[in-house]
Amino acid sequence: MKGNPKKIDVVIVNDEAESASILNPMSGHIFITNSIGKRVMELANGEHSLETIATEISKSFKGASQNQIQKDIGVFLENCTNKQLVQWVS
Repeated sequence: MKGNPKKIDVVIVNDEAESASILNPMSGHIFITNSIGKRVMELANGEHSLETIATEISKSFKGASQNQIQKDIGVFLENCTNKQLVQWVS
């Protein structure tokens, strides 16, 4: 994955009490996530790199390593890419 992650324009992020659903109405793909996943999607605007998103998310996790957070977010974004919820832009 090269470039910066960007939520696909038609994707809808619904905020629910303890989880968020991310839906691409064009493909029918849906992904249920937590508040961290929702925050990642908010930051995935094409302007922030994976590293920048990981740095921002790491501010909420005092005990986790930056490396592990970046790895976990990378997996999350890869899943979102496979479900046509995120694309990578230069």
